[in-house]
Amino acid sequence: MSAQGEKGEQGNQGDRVRQERREIRGDKGDNGENVYLQSNGTELQWKMGEDGEWQTLILLSEIKGAASMGELTNVSLQEA
Repeated sequence: MSAQGEKGEQGNQGDRVRQERREIRGDKGDNGENVYLQSNGTELQWKMGEDGEWQTLILLSEIKGAASMGELTNVSLQEA
């Protein structure tokens, strides 16, 4: 059998913790544009938003790995 005292008053620790998290993370920003990735057969490319220009991220020949990894010709990412 254990002895229990009266339950104490609930503090406002939750508010303090939420404030600390907000200070660490900073304020939320505007929603940004999506980043798109593609391979043109020789390069892995990226662009910002649908209207962005394709930029070379890395040459596929610079990616090392198993022989089957060299077949990066159709990369598609789906929004979660």
